[in-house]
Amino acid sequence: MNLIPQKPKCLIDTNILIQLEEANSNGRLKIAFAELHKQASRHSVELLLHPASKVDFSHDGNLDRKTRSLFYFDKYATIEQLPQKSKELLASQFGPINDENDFVDCKLLDALAINSVHFLITEDNGLHVRANRAGLSDKVYLVNEFLEYLKGTYENEGIWHPTVEVVFCYALNLSDPLFDSIKSDYSDFRIWWDRICADQRKAWIVKHDDRLGALLVFKTEESIEPLGLKGKTLKLCTFKVSEELSGMKIGELLLRYAFQFAATNKCSWAYVTVYKKHAFLCRFLEDFGFFPDKNTTTSLGELILYKPFDRPSKLDDTKDPLLFHIRYWPHFVDTENVKKFIVPIIPQFHENLFPELISQQNLPLGTANKNVPGNAFKKVYLSHSKTKRITPGSLIFFYRSRDIKALTTIGIVERLLRTKEQVEALAAVGKRSVYSHMQIQTMLEHPSELLIIQFRLIVHLKEPIPYRALAKDQVFSGPPQSIMQMKEGKYQMLRNLIYYKNGFNLSAQEEGQEL
Repeated sequence: MNLIPQKPKCLIDTNILIQLEEANSNGRLKIAFAELHKQASRHSVELLLHPASKVDFSHDGNLDRKTRSLFYFDKYATIEQLPQKSKELLASQFGPINDENDFVDCKLLDALAINSVHFLITEDNGLHVRANRAGLSDKVYLVNEFLEYLKGTYENEGIWHPTVEVVFCYALNLSDPLFDSIKSDYSDFRIWWDRICADQRKAWIVKHDDRLGALLVFKTEESIEPLGLKGKTLKLCTFKVSEELSGMKIGELLLRYAFQFAATNKCSWAYVTVYKKHAFLCRFLEDFGFFPDKNTTTSLGELILYKPFDRPSKLDDTKDPLLFHIRYWPHFVDTENVKKFIVPIIPQFHENLFPELISQQNLPLGTANKNVPGNAFKKVYLSHSKTKRITPGSLIFFYRSRDIKALTTIGIVERLLRTKEQVEALAAVGKRSVYSHMQIQTMLEHPSELLIIQFRLIVHLKEPIPYRALAKDQVFSGPPQSIMQMKEGKYQMLRNLIYYKNGFNLSAQEEGQEL
């Protein structure tokens, strides 16, 4: 089969258009926006506008700005033959419409939902929030996120694989540009910083070009009665990723460190205080199980977001295995009505998908592509399996074949897609991609449709379960060659093996509990 590469279509919001066309105070375009033009042209990505954006510009009361904006608009192609939908219908899909700007935002998301375009680029947090609620978040990008997507998908060079260090706060240089916006938020920042340094507080950091690229200051506290938090609590004091590294999964990487620290140190809670204006951070945290206390704010007016780590005494009212896991990570629902699958994966793709395991479990060092999504909770797995039994909320157990022949990792399915279309596949792997453009193109040449499984990492087993143990306990009778569903009796054997080998029980399956 000879694949003719399609031209990916990318819808840009009006805020992106202005940034692409207008210079800053130094007479130059912002680096990221200039790079977007360059990379989109290089990789034949078509940047499009929505016709509704022109209407949006026409409402501008500033005549000079409106004239410039309409001039910029006419330089780009627009999406054609879009269906006209009522405000009521769009609101039912994408949330309340309070004004014309909301109406335009919903039209942009609808264009994405009906697949008239493959991606949407916007810096508008409101659009990202709506996209997340509508299940479109994997196709909606910040500018830096989209640049990283293009780099990871189309370029052969290995992507920067960041290293997280833990340091004392007093060892950090306060003149680093990363601290500038933090200082502007807090008038008594220096007093606070001197105090936490004297307290010997630590931070997880990522360096980039000899500067701070990301920072997460933390400390543990005992029960915090005023907040209703009982038991050891992890406070995330300052969480900041530089603009240069936004979209590179660095926040997700630091959050993984925080979660693992909380689990290892038997914390019952984590919490963070955030100004409401930092909407992207709030949205990011909520996507990983933090929820806001709507009735309480700090004396500075900050929101307080909480994340529980203890396994609940009874299953969550949501009756949704995926939502349960997001809220109560690392715990997951594995009752009888939750499907379980063994997923065999060859060493090369295992290393691509889980690069952190190479050193953690002393796995053989092969040809690992050290990519950014390898740091993330959210991942994607590609297969030619014809199974139609996997559904969102299913548990998947990755079995590394050929060399170590062992079960290493547990995940939970978010979404699935079957396709033979190249651009549709590229869009679906999107932000989670560990596969290059050429790898995806080669996989699409297979006679069977490509199965794209978007999933969240639950846990890597400290001690992988070897084939001999799996065969001895009759979890399966022979090495798995393709994705296979486990019957409940087989799963119970595997569950016992995991507990015996690793000494933990992260599932929420308790006697007498049912979803």
